[in-house]
Amino acid sequence: MLELRAERATDEHACHALESTGLLPPSSDVELVLASLPHAWSGWAYLAENTRNKAALRDVVRAAPHLAAGVVVRDEDYPHVKEALERTTVEVPSSPVAVARASALLHAKANDDYHVIGPRSDAYFDKAAGQSELEQRRKRLALNDEGLTELARRKDAVDDLRHQLAEFRRRWPSGWRSNKEQAKRSAEAEVQTL
Repeated sequence: MLELRAERATDEHACHALESTGLLPPSSDVELVLASLPHAWSGWAYLAENTRNKAALRDVVRAAPHLAAGVVVRDEDYPHVKEALERTTVEVPSSPVAVARASALLHAKANDDYHVIGPRSDAYFDKAAGQSELEQRRKRLALNDEGLTELARRKDAVDDLRHQLAEFRRRWPSGWRSNKEQAKRSAEAEVQTL
């Protein structure tokens, strides 16, 4: 049940982002960093708005996955942002988040020193793919709701059985039958002596 609730929360968050921006949301750590930087974008959002050649988007992601999944600022703001982040007192993300100049993302070159897998969906940087992703997430939410409803029904049934068993044990505690049989034998023996 907890797993279904966690999946539901993830899908609800994704649907909200897809409905408001047309894109899947960045990680929660990136959102945390973005909240402290007034003129910054997630790498995904920056790519969606600033890459004319949509066919090359996956190549950019492969060349600089840490930047695509990170935070991007205008080139001229980068020194100030870097300085501000070094002396910040805001909450630090739990996982590393790359903060880079926009040009570093747009002009990244592929490297054979690593291999990139994912993302699963282009909806991080393509609004057309975002619409399809939104429909899929809504379907999953509906299925998730059905699963949670069924689990709640089963839990209620188990709780009802547990209550019935407790009531049975209260009415007929352990040894009840043997006590009744002993009382019956005693009564029969007393009748025989009369």
